[in-house]
Amino acid sequence: PPPSGEGPAASSSEFYTLSLSVLSDGEPVRALCHVSSSPSSSPSSGGGGGGEGGGGEHGSAAATATATSEFRLIAGSQGGIVACHTLGGAGGGIVVDTSLPPAGRRGDSSSSSDIVVDVDPVDGGGGGGGGGGGGGYVTGCKDAAIRVFGPDHGLLNTLEGHENAVTSLSWLELTDNDGAGGGSGDGDDDGVVPPLLISGSWDGTAKLWDLSTGQCVATMGGHENTVNVVGLPPPSSSSSSFTGTATTGSTPVGRLATTSAGVAEGNSIRNHRVRLWEVILPSGRDIPVARTVLKHTVSNDHGGPIRGVAYDTETDRIVTASNDGTIKLRDGRNGECETTLAVPPNAMGGTNGQPPLLLSVACLGGGKYVASTEDGNAIVWDTSGSSPSEPQVLAHPNCVWTVMRLPNGDDLATASQDGHVRIWTRDPSRFAAPEQMAALEREVKDNRAKTRGGPSPDEISKLPKWEMNALQHGRSEGQVQVFNRGGKAIAAQWSAASGTWIEVGEVTGTNENAGEIDGVRYDHVFPIEIDVPGGGVQKLRIGYNNGENPFVTAQKFIDDHMLDQNYLAEIADYIQRRAGDAGPTIGMGGAGGGGASGGGASSGAHSGAVPMDIVPPPAPSYEHLPSRGFLSFATGTDPKILSKITSKIREFNSSLNTNLTAAELEQIDVLCSTLGATNRYHATSVSDMELSALGKLIREWDYERVFPALDLARLTVLHPDASKPSREGYWNDIAVYVLEKCRLARESSDYGGGANKTATVAVPMLSLRLLSNCFRGGTGSRNAIGSSSKLTDVVGCAESFAESSNKNVRLSVATLMMNAASHVHSSSSCDADAMEKILSLAGTAIGSGQYETESTVRVLTALGTALLTPTDGGEALRAKARSVHVSSMVRHAASNHGDKAKGVAEEIGKILQQQQ
Repeated sequence: PPPSGEGPAASSSEFYTLSLSVLSDGEPVRALCHVSSSPSSSPSSGGGGGGEGGGGEHGSAAATATATSEFRLIAGSQGGIVACHTLGGAGGGIVVDTSLPPAGRRGDSSSSSDIVVDVDPVDGGGGGGGGGGGGGYVTGCKDAAIRVFGPDHGLLNTLEGHENAVTSLSWLELTDNDGAGGGSGDGDDDGVVPPLLISGSWDGTAKLWDLSTGQCVATMGGHENTVNVVGLPPPSSSSSSFTGTATTGSTPVGRLATTSAGVAEGNSIRNHRVRLWEVILPSGRDIPVARTVLKHTVSNDHGGPIRGVAYDTETDRIVTASNDGTIKLRDGRNGECETTLAVPPNAMGGTNGQPPLLLSVACLGGGKYVASTEDGNAIVWDTSGSSPSEPQVLAHPNCVWTVMRLPNGDDLATASQDGHVRIWTRDPSRFAAPEQMAALEREVKDNRAKTRGGPSPDEISKLPKWEMNALQHGRSEGQVQVFNRGGKAIAAQWSAASGTWIEVGEVTGTNENAGEIDGVRYDHVFPIEIDVPGGGVQKLRIGYNNGENPFVTAQKFIDDHMLDQNYLAEIADYIQRRAGDAGPTIGMGGAGGGGASGGGASSGAHSGAVPMDIVPPPAPSYEHLPSRGFLSFATGTDPKILSKITSKIREFNSSLNTNLTAAELEQIDVLCSTLGATNRYHATSVSDMELSALGKLIREWDYERVFPALDLARLTVLHPDASKPSREGYWNDIAVYVLEKCRLARESSDYGGGANKTATVAVPMLSLRLLSNCFRGGTGSRNAIGSSSKLTDVVGCAESFAESSNKNVRLSVATLMMNAASHVHSSSSCDADAMEKILSLAGTAIGSGQYETESTVRVLTALGTALLTPTDGGEALRAKARSVHVSSMVRHAASNHGDKAKGVAEEIGKILQQQQ
């Protein structure tokens, strides 16, 4: 239920204005709730996360004080500290009462009390909120524990059962089986059922807890990654029943809503859902177990992961906030969207015109809603009129983690990355002094100015000269380097195929996230903080350049740091939103969770990119093995490059009898237009006609002219719609055509010499890269080439070119081998022929003595991954490898290729020694 506070004063302003700003414990503030000022205060009717007290991913208020009483604001920080601030009933002064860490804080790690929710007294003892009148609270933390504190901050109980970080808390108000209302539980044996605590977690579950016993009484699994929760009014309330078929067998006594963040499907995030549940309890006060019934599911009506959820008691609406920059007002009976409210254009300055991630949402009453954004705003929408008015933007210096309505009914609080809690009011008598408002305005302006200015003349003068770019070779395909050309900063991208820098354009602006990693300059460098087993935080950084496919960047980061593949969507989504050019987070991690990207952020308050927090599974036994996920060749979606491909197709088409019709050429143009808009992959599709035209080229053109079609197919398979499950047959046919072109090129008289490099370089390189990308694409393309019989042919094709004199072909061979090995390792069944082909290919590649360092590392990693396959085929492969003395072979091959190659070779030796 919402606070019982009074409505706004008659003299209220239409707009919210800063009232107070207080530095909490100095750490980024991640969660807020408000409780009674003292144990003797009379508690309000309990309530749940997302009621008008607020709600969302990072916390929700459950008990409130009246409008005229003093109350305490509980702030949970990234440093694992709970701070208590006492406010007057009128919102007047604020005093820090106490600050203490919840039990179990791990030293200086960022085990934040990310979720802070109030606790109503339940039963006067046990694990409840400490009997007597409220003022206690609950925290949910990254260590997967839920802790119950009393009004004096004493730890009353620790609830354990989640397997990953706790991301959301709320209250479930109940009726008993006789229809009587429940909620506060006064300790009398009157049949009133005390409220249950609801928790959501990164582990994909929501749980119900009985605080009187400290026991979990129900688990709702099957969610897609991060779960947010909110309690709804019980079924006895008016207008509070779900639509549809009545639950049979028992009378429901409670209702709740859960949301999920979705999962990666190809290059997009799908299946983020809203679920509505009914709760069935046994008769009597004891709650040994509860039964939950899923009543309604709404899927994919947001354009990204759902990050926050709240409930509006005045309108019986469920409110969700998403990475797509919108909140949706939903029918409380079935979850269907009624109204969508979007972030206004004037609030997108920090995200390059892209909607920012919304991290939390709260209901303010009277048709008003507020959401916090990762780029430093709180957005207030007013829907009370005949049409929604222009949203108000409350600017902050940096990320706003959560928002909450205060119990006086007219103020709201925000919690920020800079460690401040700010109170905003519409009551002119509580406006902050002009100098305080001016100071905040200056701080916001100064912080955002860092993202708008271009490089200074001094910075440009230190850049390498454009005229000398021929002397500076790129380190990898697609690397971006900034040059000084005539006093202007020019960005260029390295093309390994042509051995040249291709100009991208002038650098007209920089951002505070630009930087270098290992000597490579990136447009954006984002921090990621990873909890490691045994305590502590591993701080990493991820580099991203404008125009790159964020899923490719995220996959490489996962591969480089051996992270769990389940983090792909979270990292890519974060990159997209932080960079603004293509693309926020599943879970609490950052404004998008550091792209689950890389670290470097201190645990203290600061400006700049907000680090994404991810909690990986226990560390693998080996540092480098096995390879997880799939590498890809994704460069080439730039319109200029796509234009060159289509021009070459048109040139060849005019000289062939088996040419495309004008209508088919038009389909090729439409396909290229779709592929060029990588930031729209989640919303675009590839038609059967487009794929048919492309397939015709690969099927009918000879190997001397087919290479532009192969290049286009290489990019097409990375589009999630083009490689979805229903397209498996199409990609199976393409694989057959491609293998045949490779055979013809390999057997031609042109192969291996002469001025015509088509058979020697273009066809094998582009074919192998297309086949590599089939693994990285969707389920359809991966299944097409991953079957036992087809996989043997694919690896055999790679081996036929393994001794190529061209380094780009060799890199393609190594990458295809690595993807095939990753597929074998993760597959439940793979025949012995495919396994042995991988070992044979490794021997051919290593034995050639031609492979560069990166290619050598990939070959060794592929071999080690295949050797770790946990099947009978894997054991047979290990036995075969021992018989041909693979350990000594790989040690010799790695000796001249750096520490990583040596490390992989050493681990291969350990695998063959230990798994005998």
